[in-house]
Amino acid sequence: MILNRAKFSTAIGSLNYLWTGAENNPGVVYLGMDHRFFNDYLKRINTVGNRSDNKAGSKTNSIISLHDKKSSLIEEKIRAYLDGTIKDIGLDPLFMSGSVFEKKVWNAARSIPYGKTISYSGIAGICGNPDAGRAVGNALGKNPVIIIVPCHRVIKSDGSIGGFSAEQGLKKELLSIEGT
Repeated sequence: MILNRAKFSTAIGSLNYLWTGAENNPGVVYLGMDHRFFNDYLKRINTVGNRSDNKAGSKTNSIISLHDKKSSLIEEKIRAYLDGTIKDIGLDPLFMSGSVFEKKVWNAARSIPYGKTISYSGIAGICGNPDAGRAVGNALGKNPVIIIVPCHRVIKSDGSIGGFSAEQGLKKELLSIEGT
């Protein structure tokens, strides 16, 4: 599999990203600020592609080929969102690594409308397990595509901000951009 990687500067700092597909329809595999998390996620998706299949006992040979290539569309949409010009980024995340529950949480977070928030327990309820608020927080902490999966819109039941995979100041800034 060919993955493109790039880094670009924004109003909130430098963002690293991985993407695949066509320039006019990119699938975003990773978007985040922490370079260490970027490298860890890259290792994880490579490991997932190369682990043994327990049923067949065979090993898949998914080789990730990295290319340094920017996506002007991804960068343009992220900057437009951060500038408040657009509300819907319209980019598709590709969840290459994550448990079934994590992917369910990330997909549920994608349904939160711009400018709205929901509690961790609210997301847990959407995922069919209303008592899993803490597990939702853990899953959101592993969100590989911040902003695209708007985990910043998930807050504590008491209205306080809660945690964030990047930093709380960034979560506040993203909520401020959306007027929440």
